Amino acid sequence: MRALIDKSIVNDMAMILTGQSEKVVGEALSLPAVATVQGNLDLMIDGFGKPIPAEDYHKIKGVSVAPGDRVLAVPIEDGHTFIVTGGVE
Repeated sequence: MRALIDKSIVNDMAMILTGQSEKVVGEALSLPAVATVQGNLDLMIDGFGKPIPAEDYHKIKGVSVAPGDRVLAVPIEDGHTFIVTGGVE
């Protein structure tokens, strides 16, 4: 079963994370992003011009993806590696 997250909740969470990170370290963190899974399972992050190849992103255990799915992707490490955490309606 895929977890589905409302877009407004995602936006609210992003604003909270940004505010807290600025208070704690004085810098904004990289924020979670909404993305679309392409036909070849590459991940197209909204606002990015180039897809992330399927072999270059990770999924939380139990999360499955299919072409056309909208998902929440959280950046890790250098901001170029993503983990898909669940589906978005």
